[in-house]
Amino acid sequence: MVRTRTLPVLVFTAGCAQVSGIPEVHRGPCNVDAAFGDAAPVGGLDGELGEQTAQLTSDELTVVFSRQTVAVGPDGESRYGDLYMAHREHRSDGFGEATPVIELNTELDEHGASFSDDQRTVYFDRGSPSQHYQIWTAIRPPGGPFGPPVPLPLSDGTSSVLEPYVTSDAIFFASRSDDGSASLFTAPGRGTAYAPPRRLETLETLLGPTAYENPVVTSDELTIYFGAPPDNASQADIWTASRTGSNQPFGPPRPVAELNSISADRPMWISEDRCRLYFVTNRAGQGFRLWMASRAAP
Repeated sequence: MVRTRTLPVLVFTAGCAQVSGIPEVHRGPCNVDAAFGDAAPVGGLDGELGEQTAQLTSDELTVVFSRQTVAVGPDGESRYGDLYMAHREHRSDGFGEATPVIELNTELDEHGASFSDDQRTVYFDRGSPSQHYQIWTAIRPPGGPFGPPVPLPLSDGTSSVLEPYVTSDAIFFASRSDDGSASLFTAPGRGTAYAPPRRLETLETLLGPTAYENPVVTSDELTIYFGAPPDNASQADIWTASRTGSNQPFGPPRPVAELNSISADRPMWISEDRCRLYFVTNRAGQGFRLWMASRAAP
């Protein structure tokens, strides 16, 4: 069910791209100026506990996601979220059986993960007993398990850093304060070497303390999707903004109105051709599930 509240939506065409400051987009297998449609749950990920977060590999054949686990583990310890992976043979297939990433899972909350392009490095956030989150990274040999994770120095320790989204040249993430508000940051680099993070202040256009979270960035880093509530009385919506260069600030954000509902909707991953957006939502009333929406062919 889609909300009936009126939201401002800006429509950009190729003819006005230069005037608006947004780069002209080259045509591909879909019309990247078109709205997303045909939103539906992703097949195969039908666990009773749902998916907190999820990201895919560039070929869209492997998904790494966080699934909430039982409240008490086998040794009596509290557990929150664990990382799982699942595979499929073709993009049109549902995913096969999910397997836990046992070498990374702990009694703490492993909440979100992002793969490097070669799928050998994973970046993920983990909560501490005090519920402060930190981003970690781990590397695996071809065909082998991930080695011991190491923390990334992306925070001064006074706030949580979580929800990493990695491109070939940068990492994007959210930094959450104790009051629940959050801002989005980016840091250029790769591996474990990143420059000091920079706050994406131009995205913060809503009134009052707001949780700007779940950054999702196109491979050229010119378009970002993120989650934020439209007002203090609503759950998270999906928003987007664009810029003319990866070293430039993003322009004013606008809601992705065709995907937003009265439930919580959070972006997770965008395909390299920008034709498919994956997001989690609890609109079905059974916990969060991973959905996918696609743009029509030109």
